[in-house]
Amino acid sequence: MLACLNDQLGFESQIFLISRHTLRFKERLPHLADRKDFTIMNSDVRDLTDLPRETNWVIPCCGEPDSRFHSSNPMETMSVIGEKVRPRSFVRWIV
Repeated sequence: MLACLNDQLGFESQIFLISRHTLRFKERLPHLADRKDFTIMNSDVRDLTDLPRETNWVIPCCGEPDSRFHSSNPMETMSVIGEKVRPRSFVRWIV
């Protein structure tokens, strides 16, 4: 959606994607990985200590859609959801 807003409406947004599995992301979504307006950062959101200075919004999109993961790793699931990092207080979070 953000790529479309940039392409169709000229939003000129810079998107910083944070992923623990950047290679998998690049393999699955090469059309996004190759864009100049997308920067892929290899990190776990729980370990993120700083964001690029120009960050205005954070949209948390992490999560495991497979319910088998939740039942077999409940502490990991709760950790990802509960330990959301807020590196800078003026960054607005969309939850």
